[in-house]
Amino acid sequence: MTYKSIIDDRALAKAQDVYNFYETKQIGLGGNFKTELDKINIIIESNLYLFKKIKIEIRQALLKKFRLFSFTN
Repeated sequence: MTYKSIIDDRALAKAQDVYNFYETKQIGLGGNFKTELDKINIIIESNLYLFKKIKIEIRQALLKKFRLFSFTN
Protein backbone atom coordinates (compact mmCIF):
# COMPACT_ATOMS: atom_id res chain seq x y z
CA MET A 1 0.00 0.00 0.00
CA THR A 2 1.22 3.50 -0.81
CA TYR A 3 0.62 6.44 1.51
CA LYS A 4 0.75 10.15 0.80
CA SER A 5 2.71 12.19 3.32
CA ILE A 6 1.51 15.60 4.39
CA ILE A 7 4.22 17.98 5.53
CA ASP A 8 2.95 21.03 7.35
CA ASP A 9 4.42 24.52 7.09
CA ARG A 10 6.25 24.24 10.44
CA ALA A 11 8.06 21.11 9.29
CA LEU A 12 9.01 22.74 6.00
CA ALA A 13 10.33 25.81 7.83
CA LYS A 14 12.33 23.60 10.20
CA ALA A 15 13.74 21.62 7.28
CA GLN A 16 14.80 24.88 5.61
CA ASP A 17 16.47 26.06 8.83
CA VAL A 18 18.36 22.78 9.15
CA TYR A 19 19.34 22.92 5.46
CA ASN A 20 20.72 26.43 6.00
CA PHE A 21 22.57 25.30 9.14
CA TYR A 22 24.30 22.45 7.32
CA GLU A 23 25.17 24.68 4.36
CA THR A 24 26.95 27.11 6.72
CA LYS A 25 29.00 24.20 8.06
CA GLN A 26 30.00 22.89 4.64
CA ILE A 27 28.85 23.80 1.12
CA GLY A 28 26.80 20.91 -0.27
CA LEU A 29 26.00 19.39 3.10
CA GLY A 30 22.53 20.99 3.00
CA GLY A 31 21.97 19.27 -0.34
CA ASN A 32 22.94 15.96 1.24
CA PHE A 33 20.43 16.64 4.00
CA LYS A 34 17.69 17.31 1.44
CA THR A 35 18.56 14.08 -0.38
CA GLU A 36 18.17 12.14 2.88
CA LEU A 37 14.80 13.82 3.50
CA ASP A 38 13.64 12.83 0.04
CA LYS A 39 14.78 9.22 0.59
CA ILE A 40 13.03 8.88 3.95
CA ASN A 41 9.85 10.39 2.51
CA ILE A 42 9.81 7.70 -0.20
CA ILE A 43 10.22 5.02 2.46
CA ILE A 44 7.48 6.57 4.62
CA GLU A 45 5.08 6.66 1.69
CA SER A 46 5.80 3.05 0.76
CA ASN A 47 5.54 1.56 4.25
CA LEU A 48 4.42 3.81 7.07
CA TYR A 49 4.34 0.92 9.55
CA LEU A 50 8.13 0.56 9.51
CA PHE A 51 8.30 3.52 11.88
CA LYS A 52 7.77 3.63 15.61
CA LYS A 53 4.48 5.03 16.85
CA ILE A 54 5.18 7.77 19.40
CA LYS A 55 1.59 8.95 19.89
CA ILE A 56 -1.81 7.65 18.83
CA GLU A 57 -1.66 9.08 15.29
CA ILE A 58 2.04 9.97 15.08
CA ARG A 59 4.97 7.88 13.89
CA GLN A 60 8.56 9.06 13.87
CA ALA A 61 11.15 8.69 11.12
CA LEU A 62 14.75 9.43 12.07
CA LEU A 63 17.46 10.33 9.61
CA LYS A 64 20.54 8.17 10.10
CA LYS A 65 23.11 10.60 8.70
CA PHE A 66 21.60 13.77 10.15
CA ARG A 67 20.72 13.13 13.80
CA LEU A 68 19.83 16.76 14.53
CA PHE A 69 16.61 16.45 12.59
CA SER A 70 13.63 14.11 12.72
CA PHE A 71 10.16 14.13 11.24
CA THR A 72 7.04 12.89 12.87
CA ASN A 73 4.28 11.53 10.74
